[in-house]
Amino acid sequence: MTGPSLQVVSPILLHMRFFLIKGVVFIAGGVLMSLEIAASRALAPYYGSTIFVWSSLISVLLTALACGYYVGGVWRTGNLLMPSGRPCCWGPGF
Repeated sequence: MTGPSLQVVSPILLHMRFFLIKGVVFIAGGVLMSLEIAASRALAPYYGSTIFVWSSLISVLLTALACGYYVGGVWRTGNLLMPSGRPCCWGPGF
């Protein structure tokens, strides 16, 4: 039986992965911002374009992002035992 093997990853691959992740996050942020603006335009005929509409829209999107980040972090680390209060934030994500 052999011990755990260590993979040697080249620095070029690490830099490529770093910039790929940064690029994906940048593009996802731009897409989310454009969806936010489109949603505000869709809601404007019914609710107006007041600060309350904008703040509600932004808060819903940020809550969904935070919950998604939490679930993704738990999924990535493999910690499937979540604290009891955390599943309540899954609602906005679905």
